Amino acid sequence: MNGDGRLDLVVSSFGTISGITMPNGTLKIYTQGADVRTWELDSTVFDESAGIKFPNRTTVHDLDGDGDLDIILPAGFLACTMGGMGSACGGLMWFENAGGQWVRHDLVDTGSALFYHGAALTDVDGDGLLDLVTTGEEKAGFVGSDRAVSQWFRGEDTAGRFSTTPLEIGDGMGSFPRMFDVDDDGDLDIVSAEYFVAGGAVAWFEREAAPDAQNPAGTWNRHVINTDVGPSIEALMVDDLYGDGARRLVVSNHSNTTANAGDPESAIYVFDLPENGQDALWNKTKISCGIVSRAGSMFAPQAAPGIFAVGDIDGDGDLDVLASGDGDDHLYWLEQVTAGTFATHAIEEGFGQAGG
Repeated sequence: MNGDGRLDLVVSSFGTISGITMPNGTLKIYTQGADVRTWELDSTVFDESAGIKFPNRTTVHDLDGDGDLDIILPAGFLACTMGGMGSACGGLMWFENAGGQWVRHDLVDTGSALFYHGAALTDVDGDGLLDLVTTGEEKAGFVGSDRAVSQWFRGEDTAGRFSTTPLEIGDGMGSFPRMFDVDDDGDLDIVSAEYFVAGGAVAWFEREAAPDAQNPAGTWNRHVINTDVGPSIEALMVDDLYGDGARRLVVSNHSNTTANAGDPESAIYVFDLPENGQDALWNKTKISCGIVSRAGSMFAPQAAPGIFAVGDIDGDGDLDVLASGDGDDHLYWLEQVTAGTFATHAIEEGFGQAGG
């Protein structure tokens, strides 16, 4: 972030929840000191006075082409309206790096019923400008239904950088949509875990036609990957996961067998891409064991596991998985011991929800 060639940390913090009051969050940048054990607060992008609740996963990119890094920030969560005692807190914005000062640009004003967790940058309409693809989600109250809607915001050559009018791709997808050419037809589709979709778990939107004057959002067709692992929180396409050159999809579901005996087992799964057509359900393999969520409550619902990352954690030349237990208060390392076989290690407890 400071141009010294070393990785820095962009940290979004929720704050401490007290009673039924949802705190305002912060976004801060920490730069690396003498080594990775030493960090210094470099700048505060915003503090509690900004009124942003649940600042979520950031995307860092030079959005305005001026040579420095800007930050996209989705915000909000279901906790703001849980039990009908609070107001909606969703939002989507980006912060322009203006010589060390941070200028806020809102795409979705704070207070939206839809909350946002992640964003992907891609040129949807082929005009040479990066657009923003995301999913807005809403938890229903005592009446109504949960919903999730996939959207994209057109990139513009203006000071605001993006249109503030969302173009709707369709109902579905989840917190962390990823762009990927699932069907190998030369354009990017969207693949995602799904949580706030009735009957959904993992799915993808096939891009069938580019945006045009008659259909400015483009034409997209939703395909279901799996429906029996329950609502899910994250999906990541990984090349050469088993060392055989094949591409596979890693998914964390998000369930709670402690509170709901009928829920699917909480686990990390690997899905093989089908060879017999895009509408076929994908074969799955469970690669974790022993992940169990706390019961939670109506005002503090819990589910497990949470988000994850893939990399060679032990330096032995193959890929492993690091996963937050989320509703399960452990941090898990899924060690790949032989090709396609994983051992589950709890490397931290009392950890709760984690991200990174």
